[in-house]
Amino acid sequence: MIAPWNFPLAISCGMCAAAIVAGNTVVYKPSRATPVVGHTLLQIFQAAGLPSGVFNYLPGRSRVMGDVLVEDPRINLIAFTGSMETGLHIIERAGRTLPAQRAVKKVIAEMGGKNAIIVDDDADLDEAVPAVMRSAFGYQGQNALPARASSWWTPSTPGSWSVSWTRPARCESGRPRTPPTSWVRSSIGRPRRRF
Repeated sequence: MIAPWNFPLAISCGMCAAAIVAGNTVVYKPSRATPVVGHTLLQIFQAAGLPSGVFNYLPGRSRVMGDVLVEDPRINLIAFTGSMETGLHIIERAGRTLPAQRAVKKVIAEMGGKNAIIVDDDADLDEAVPAVMRSAFGYQGQNALPARASSWWTPSTPGSWSVSWTRPARCESGRPRTPPTSWVRSSIGRPRRRF
């Protein structure tokens, strides 16, 4: 399991626990930006009484450790959450069957998306507008399925509809408790403002 830096405990816990419950051992490589959170997950599993060797914590540099894990013939499945670039790299490397490998490796790659929200003509705009904003900019925009565009259906002439695609013209980043237009930017890496 190769974990992301955003939502490092929630995503890691869910994916690792599911694998363990299904009877598998897990080699867990946390993001290099969140090794302490990854170690906390190890402590949680140890406190729950998980036997030694079932959950294996393996921090390290992503490119080096990730490639080692992906190419190891003893690993049958790779679960990855992160960028499209890294996900495609993993899929390419995992697709090469090595001599000592028993089967083709399976890859679960969640690489996020650029999603649209459709707002129908009978929507309550007092509820729809804040919901679209939360989807696009909540969690610093780092959730895997943020809205990147919204489609607002409106009647143009009797019997026909038009669609208008909108993107926020301006969104200020700032302190999370400064309503209504401030959104928190990412605290890891450089701030990005692509709307």
